[in-house]
Amino acid sequence: MGVIATNWLIIADRESIFSDECLKLAQLHNIAVDYPKTGEAVPLSEIPKSKEEKKKKKKKPDWCAPETETNAGRYYTSESAVGRLFRAIKLPALETAAPSSPSYVEDMRMGTPNAIVKDYRRWSSCPCNVLARLEVERRVQEFIVISDRATPKDRIKFMWALFVSFACQLRSICAMNTIAEYSGLASLTEEEALIGTIAEKTSQPRRRTDAMVRLRDQSERLVKAVRGEIFRVDEASRRQSLLQAWIAYNIGLMKRSCFGGKSFAWIALGEIFDAMKDIEEEERALQRQANA
Repeated sequence: MGVIATNWLIIADRESIFSDECLKLAQLHNIAVDYPKTGEAVPLSEIPKSKEEKKKKKKKPDWCAPETETNAGRYYTSESAVGRLFRAIKLPALETAAPSSPSYVEDMRMGTPNAIVKDYRRWSSCPCNVLARLEVERRVQEFIVISDRATPKDRIKFMWALFVSFACQLRSICAMNTIAEYSGLASLTEEEALIGTIAEKTSQPRRRTDAMVRLRDQSERLVKAVRGEIFRVDEASRRQSLLQAWIAYNIGLMKRSCFGGKSFAWIALGEIFDAMKDIEEEERALQRQANA
């Protein structure tokens, strides 16, 4: 069915959608669509070819050239609406990050648990670390006490261990789903994993699409697992979950220069919002019961 549709587009580009070849392809496409119901397949020998292909002139429209194509002589400038739209879209070249730009969490696991707690409390008490954090802190303080003394050491250690696990797994996911030609040293960026896309150009778009499907599936499962650890079912109160999410958010911001830090902070921020919403709904429900 894909071959039929592609041939239709290529033939229609130079001829007309009402040409004999395009009309024949439209009929074959209807047959191909109904194949699961009728069992009638379309033989490849029946698929019409363009006049250029019959004359062995294999130039194709420029819009169907692979992203990495360098031989412009194999393609002609299409004057169809598809061709004009294709040339009108200009994507800026992506900046390639230096290999040493991200630091990795594996290098930070040498600290003792008490040193981690000390670093966390020193950073969280700094009044000018991240501007957005100050607004989130103001809102969180409406629900829980988040002073150093009110933050248990064991929860800081647990959230740090969760962050280390998350960052290591995310790095593995990014390494496994790269489509770079020399994938031994290549890896997707944290941003690509966070939004579920792959920016690398390729001559095989289907390969990139398949890799993006795997990337999203693996990333979603990892995020779901992390959210489940932040909001643990055995927690007696949603306020406890809010405290854990606040700690996780701070750890992500504290290590935002480390691979996985920004993503971890975004996940924790989502849990903060969810926890505050649940607490407000619980309070409204109790208020309605009291007024009944």
